[in-house]
Amino acid sequence: MKIVYYLFKCDHFFSKTRFFQEVLFFNFKALTLSKMCASHISIVIFPGFLYLYASMPKSLQTILLLIASNTFMTIAWYGHLRYKDISWLKDIGLITTILISWGIALLEYSLMVPANKIGSMTDGGPFNMWQLKMIQEVISISVFVLFTLLVFKTDTFKWNHVIGFICLTGAVYFFFKK
Repeated sequence: MKIVYYLFKCDHFFSKTRFFQEVLFFNFKALTLSKMCASHISIVIFPGFLYLYASMPKSLQTILLLIASNTFMTIAWYGHLRYKDISWLKDIGLITTILISWGIALLEYSLMVPANKIGSMTDGGPFNMWQLKMIQEVISISVFVLFTLLVFKTDTFKWNHVIGFICLTGAVYFFFKK
């Protein structure tokens, strides 16, 4: 992959123009850690997505990061309940399960923190704290429902769940009402 995007940038790392000139033309394999600040987290992104992401409004960047973050959170919190179906994980103990979940949760936090930073009005984002929390909760429950329906086929989505989502939608309306 030839595109590397840094979620976290040191203030002194690159100006925006220099950042794109340097990063977009490096071959990922040739890029060494010495080229990055120690606090950088890098992810490989498909070609073209960097331009798309960089041009997105902060509200959409926040929502996409929250979706990714909550996906990892749901896997960390509930994924271990399916370990019994995975041959090399079915006999691990509680401590190993906790450590695996912590590792997954680290990925969640490395996406959640920038999502909150990008989205918060205190850092120039479009959402106040109440709105940011409500968005996170709606995304969290939505991801959980999809995860439950796709991974745990024993649970069904019933009418009372639909009513709950309608109430949640009402809560979102009132949180965003000026």
